[in-house]
Amino acid sequence: MFDIITEILWLGHAGVNVRQRHRDGQVELIFDIMLKWAQAGEHATVHIQAPGNPRWGAQQAVTAPAELHHVHVNITKPFDLWWPVGYGRQTLYNVTITLTPTPLPPFSQADLTPPCSKQALAMQLQQGSSPHLDPSPCSNRCAEDGKSQTAVGGASNDAVEHSERKPGPYSSWGSEHAMVVMRRVGLREVELRRDKLEDGETFCFIVNGVPIYAKGANMIIADVIASKVTPGRYRTLVESAVAAHMNMIRVWGGGLYPPQEFYNLCDEMGVLVREEVQFQMRRINWHPSVVIWGGNNEVETAMGGWFKEARQNPQLYTADYVELFLNTVQRAVAEVDPDFLFVDSSPSNGLLSTQPYVKRWGDASSPSYGDTHYYNYSANSFDAATYPHARFVSEFGFQSLPSWKLYKKVTRPEDWSWNSEMSEFRMRHPNGTLQLLDQAQRHFNISVTPTTPNQTPRVGNPDPEVFRKWTYLTQLQQAITYETAIGLWRRLKGSAAHTMGVLYWQLNDVWLGASWSSMDFGGNWRLLHYTMKKTYAPFIIVATSQDDSSEMWVVSDINEPVTGTVTWELIALDSRAGPVRSHSQPFSLEPLQSKPLHLPRLTHLLQSVFNSTSSSSSSSSSLSFSSSFAVGAEAPAPANAIVRVRAEVTKTGGSSRKFPFKGVGRPSLSQPALHTREDPYNKHEQEQIVNELAAPNRRFAQGLQHMPHPTVLDALARVPRTSGLLILYTELKDKQVVSDPCICAGNFRMLSPFMSEFIVTSTAVALHVAIDTEVEGRFSDNNFILLPWEPKVVAFLYDHSTASADELEHSMMILSLVDTNVQL
Repeated sequence: MFDIITEILWLGHAGVNVRQRHRDGQVELIFDIMLKWAQAGEHATVHIQAPGNPRWGAQQAVTAPAELHHVHVNITKPFDLWWPVGYGRQTLYNVTITLTPTPLPPFSQADLTPPCSKQALAMQLQQGSSPHLDPSPCSNRCAEDGKSQTAVGGASNDAVEHSERKPGPYSSWGSEHAMVVMRRVGLREVELRRDKLEDGETFCFIVNGVPIYAKGANMIIADVIASKVTPGRYRTLVESAVAAHMNMIRVWGGGLYPPQEFYNLCDEMGVLVREEVQFQMRRINWHPSVVIWGGNNEVETAMGGWFKEARQNPQLYTADYVELFLNTVQRAVAEVDPDFLFVDSSPSNGLLSTQPYVKRWGDASSPSYGDTHYYNYSANSFDAATYPHARFVSEFGFQSLPSWKLYKKVTRPEDWSWNSEMSEFRMRHPNGTLQLLDQAQRHFNISVTPTTPNQTPRVGNPDPEVFRKWTYLTQLQQAITYETAIGLWRRLKGSAAHTMGVLYWQLNDVWLGASWSSMDFGGNWRLLHYTMKKTYAPFIIVATSQDDSSEMWVVSDINEPVTGTVTWELIALDSRAGPVRSHSQPFSLEPLQSKPLHLPRLTHLLQSVFNSTSSSSSSSSSLSFSSSFAVGAEAPAPANAIVRVRAEVTKTGGSSRKFPFKGVGRPSLSQPALHTREDPYNKHEQEQIVNELAAPNRRFAQGLQHMPHPTVLDALARVPRTSGLLILYTELKDKQVVSDPCICAGNFRMLSPFMSEFIVTSTAVALHVAIDTEVEGRFSDNNFILLPWEPKVVAFLYDHSTASADELEHSMMILSLVDTNVQL
């Protein structure tokens, strides 16, 4: 960065921030350049240029002793805007800022010898924040005097600083020593809309005039040992977020500063960043992905009752809060960029005024104002009525255990019980293990070892198979909890609540232990992350049920009209031939719309089944698989049936939604076609496939030898055309599922060096099928329903290239709902 490079070049301290103002179809870029001069009377010239865009230019003289200089560049159309992922392209323009010193009479002192080109080249940073030095002859001084060199900054600030050097007046070096810094500028306008409502006000991000439903997670530090974090670790996090259709990450203020690589990736992939102030605003504020700054995490909430000191002296702590976060932090942010979005705390009740900045005091977690943090470990987490109708949810979550394949590598066999000493040691949330158990006993057939006389559970016997199932159960429980809550909040954007964002806690983890994360330490996806990929998809269907009635919504974050078909299927859990009854109807949505659809009452579905077969001579055989269905005007929900709802988008914006690849059509349900060919797909065909996929999935499709199955392509697409859900009507533990479904994976084959494909089959209806493997990578889908008449085609995406799917086939592990019947 400028501030580091100028120290090395003996220029003092400098910094470059880029602000932008949008009005009347034009953009004004303001380059704020800070300089620390060596002596009064020095001069330099600042040049702003954008390669390939000659209209984007400016030149301005700067003179000591002024430290802050503003260079304005006015941009008129044509230009492309930068958009969040899912709403448009992430156009980035390279802009160079050149500082050219005005020559003064030469100096002869040896201490004024400038650094050599070799040192300058060593200081180049990653694209997007890279300083470049014009070549100049080496003085040979650095090689001769043996002075030490010290690396400055993190992974993206690999500058080199020479110790024991004295700064000197850079003006003596002349124009051949001009310094160039590059910024990748994304043109976008961001607003936080707080419109008045009958009960509160909205909290909605508007980017380039379009309301954005924020979908994402909170990111904590990547490792407790910062030196172990590589750029690849951040790439895994950002790509995994985008692969799960996220468009925002909140950088939690309690962690370490992410390096430039993180923000560069967010710029490139269209991920909005909600950053909490960490005294580094000038370093990252120019990134188009950074859209809002927060003053703190939960400090205002803590003042409201977490600590007795604050409760006993609220006036003192309120005064201190105002002085620190309003009079100091907020003003410091405004000094860097007076127009930049800022909230003093999260959660918060929002503002009464922005000019001047006046807080709305009260319950910081009120769902009517600002953003909300919501945690409730005692309520029924599978019930949508549990969750508040908040304007914006910045934190929410429930725990699960890390994946068994990883956990067993860092523990010993004697640790493998649900409440062993090691399990409790790695559970850092108070009463967390008992909260997991309490929620699990509500929904699953799970029992524990008899309690001790004081009613505390005994320590379970170590058993690897039982512990593996317990791990699966906690991950399934977490996935359903998030699916329930986030499904509610997504469809509420079309209601009086005007919910416009969810950032769950949390994206990543710092070790292998029980936590709220959707990704294990190291990057492995838990069941939650696979579920979020479906719950955060641009188009989804959401349903809630109570007794035999249901409420269903279709929700679109697609900024085009959408039309399609919704199909309901009544499925008996002991069926092997197909659904008992099905019904389809069309739907249509306006851009970015959420609206309800009417679902027939379950009693009506059951009655229609009964009426259509009761007069038939073959009624007994046709209903043999659903003989326990209760029929009548007030029929109770059957324990041996579910309703599957599937929606398929057929058109977006007037264009048909279909895969543009030769030979690919609707998949056969009985015999999934696996498309093959002798020669690899040519460049044009590969480009067609790659362009259809979400950006993080594209590298896996390079070098295709075989066409992926349509269901695989849809699962990996930028905008999947299908969405599905199950309506259970009863608790999972009450479902009369077949106790021994034979679930098998077969027909493994390589599609490319980074992708294989296989078919999963079952002899009975299997709910919440989870597949896992020791191989490093991820599946195209997980946590799904498997039907005897509908095999499932799944792809595996390898972290490293491979020539064979043998290792994957031999290490495959599969569990389903029947495996939640556990004696701990």
